[in-house]
Amino acid sequence: MNRPIRRIALFLMVGMVVLVAGATWHQLLAADRYRDHPDNRRTALLQAGKERGMISTVGGRVLAFSEQDPESFRSYDRRYPAGDAFASVVGTEASQGGLEGIYADELRSRRDLSVSDLMAAMFGEDLRPRGLQITLDADLQQRAHEILTRRRGAVAAIRPDTGEVLALVSSPGIPVTERAANALYPLGSAFKIVTAAAALDTETAGIDSLFEDRAVWQVPGASLVVANPGNVPCGDSSQVSLLTSFVLSCNLAFAELALEVGSEVMDVYAAAFGFGTGTGLPLQTPAPSFGGERSSDPGLLASAGTGRLALSSPLHMATVAAVVANGGMMAPPYLVASWTDADGEVIERPGTPQASRVITPETAASVARMMERVITEGTGQEATVAGHRVAGKTGTGQDADGRNHAWFVGFAPVDSPTIAIAVMIEPGGEFGESVTGGTAAAPVASELLSYWLQRS
Repeated sequence: MNRPIRRIALFLMVGMVVLVAGATWHQLLAADRYRDHPDNRRTALLQAGKERGMISTVGGRVLAFSEQDPESFRSYDRRYPAGDAFASVVGTEASQGGLEGIYADELRSRRDLSVSDLMAAMFGEDLRPRGLQITLDADLQQRAHEILTRRRGAVAAIRPDTGEVLALVSSPGIPVTERAANALYPLGSAFKIVTAAAALDTETAGIDSLFEDRAVWQVPGASLVVANPGNVPCGDSSQVSLLTSFVLSCNLAFAELALEVGSEVMDVYAAAFGFGTGTGLPLQTPAPSFGGERSSDPGLLASAGTGRLALSSPLHMATVAAVVANGGMMAPPYLVASWTDADGEVIERPGTPQASRVITPETAASVARMMERVITEGTGQEATVAGHRVAGKTGTGQDADGRNHAWFVGFAPVDSPTIAIAVMIEPGGEFGESVTGGTAAAPVASELLSYWLQRS
């Protein structure tokens, strides 16, 4: 009898261990997966039962607020009066993405009778929900949303001297996906801003430096052949200047420059312009790359110098343009302006990172001069704004499937910049599959810059 009893006891003990292990796994290790599963309605119901603070712009536009359900004093409905233009940044009740998801705990009311909240009330803390103010310019955001309605793409705009994010727009907006800050796209020739800045800042070349004008170039020590767009020379003589190469977006001079500057120095300048690091915003911001990081392959470095291998987001490229506009100083972009109490009074202003020098003022002035010539006589003429001086750079990057992504990166007005902007247009939409920076992105930039400058 003892042996069967011992077997039964052992079986029961093993069963208990399995049950405890399973309960521990589901309640502790897998809890987040079950909580965040799209089929779990409990989270949404809990959120609906709590009041959340208002999200608004510094200028006073209300973007989200909680309204008490008339049929239940303990239930609230979330309202978004500003509409779809802000959905990708703010989030929605259904998606819980954007700032709504990131700051869910900070925005919620603490009047839910939990032990910690009851203790806080005993010590006189305000349990009403806090509000969030963000830097977006409501009118610019709305206008950018309207312009992009017929297109696939994204727009980002910031103030060059402060880093305030003025606009983050993604199109199409349904389903809601934030792509202006948290998606990377093939960059193309817009990266030549960085290559030119590195060459000028190290005195490797000047804007009038001359290069042999060819249609194609065999990279020394590599099997790679670099070609200009259309496989034609940049100009109509035997030599071409760096300025002309930049204005007409030719490739050969920038491939040569990348090799002359060298891999280590290119790494330093790419990193200083923000390649390899995120932007630091609360929204997910993956690290952009220029494609030639720490490479000893001359073919890879030459190709990277032209921007052929670079990946970036519109927000990051608006920051790159802002460095040139701000005399070589980078003011890191920020979106959260302040937290307010339930009465709308500011109670906290998050600290903003200090600006850092990326290039000298002289280099920034030279690059700005080159970028203005892109608008007046180069590939960016469609970004012209009547009565104002605009600086910019176009780019057309190809993805792994050979599809073009069109870019315009720039700022205005040149003499006293108030906005830096990046426009990215995906293939498809009204432009079809053959989008280019000059034909697809530059006109969008023109409309947005014109709207902004008319208000200034």
